[in-house]
Amino acid sequence: MAGPALADSDLEARTFTIEDRDQPYRTPSDIKGLEVTFQLLNAADAISTVACLKREDCQENNPIYGRHPKPIVVVGAKTVVGAVHYWVMRSLLPEHPGMARAFGWFSVTVQGGVVGLNMTQLF
Repeated sequence: MAGPALADSDLEARTFTIEDRDQPYRTPSDIKGLEVTFQLLNAADAISTVACLKREDCQENNPIYGRHPKPIVVVGAKTVVGAVHYWVMRSLLPEHPGMARAFGWFSVTVQGGVVGLNMTQLF
């Protein structure tokens, strides 16, 4: 039964109590920051990808999109990714704030790396 005990200690370490699960939920500021950062990086990825593809001297390396996707495909996919990310964070947060925090840091790190790679092609 280590899982529930660890989950309870994780909640208590972050000033949540078991009773807080039944109260209207308030998102911690660091989780909000991770979500905002991811969404901004996600938008920057879409903008930099579309800008690069319009120049026609670079190509998309994501095999899902294909080498020369239309801008609407990139923007649509990034919108879906942003919505799914938000849903996952909101789903994890009430019961598993530590996992939500880890997921947030992982996704921000990956998305930041992708935007960094895009910037090397733009300049």
